[in-house]
Amino acid sequence: ASRPRDAPARRDGPVGAPARGSPARNSAMRLALLAAACPCALALPWRRIACMGDSITRGDTTHTDEPEEGKRDRGNCPKTLGALLGVDVENFGASGASVSGKRGYVGTDEYEDAVGFDPDCVVVMLGINDAKLAWDEDDFVEAYADLVEETIADAPSVEAVFVAAPYLAVGTCCDIDMDLVNGEIPDAVAAFVEARGGDFAVPVRFVDARAAWLQG
Repeated sequence: ASRPRDAPARRDGPVGAPARGSPARNSAMRLALLAAACPCALALPWRRIACMGDSITRGDTTHTDEPEEGKRDRGNCPKTLGALLGVDVENFGASGASVSGKRGYVGTDEYEDAVGFDPDCVVVMLGINDAKLAWDEDDFVEAYADLVEETIADAPSVEAVFVAAPYLAVGTCCDIDMDLVNGEIPDAVAAFVEARGGDFAVPVRFVDARAAWLQG
């Protein structure tokens, strides 16, 4: 059932800080954890992987023509994943992107670039910016289903989609409800893939790196 929520309460703590470790360690782990959490990825039937996401995926912006100031400690998750897997992994993170709402990822230039890359595998990690919005689980799930369906339609070479839960976070940042990020949103992503992952033209699998993050 839908669960509208009031505006998030702010809490004390390091702004936007991940739950464990130093910035350098965290930046190296974020998407590299996908391989650890999903051993089937290591079979490497794919050669062109598109990483779709928000600023967590976008990271230090060193993959762009004009890297942004002040982001050197954020790492570049797709670059780390590419080095780990030994295949072409490209970064299509869009800062501020969400699953639903006006900043929905499908409406970004990065989405167009991602499908234009002609990937054979897609990794999507979104949801943290949806915690800025009035939370409605049904709307979120429907928007995520639309995103996956459109991606498969717009990138016809895609053979598999991995949907990752947002990594655990603490503190306050950007009017984000961290309780949602660490609870209802990843639970909704997991439930969506479990219930509807078999409804698409290609396999859609859930990647939950939260346990690996805490153990690391």
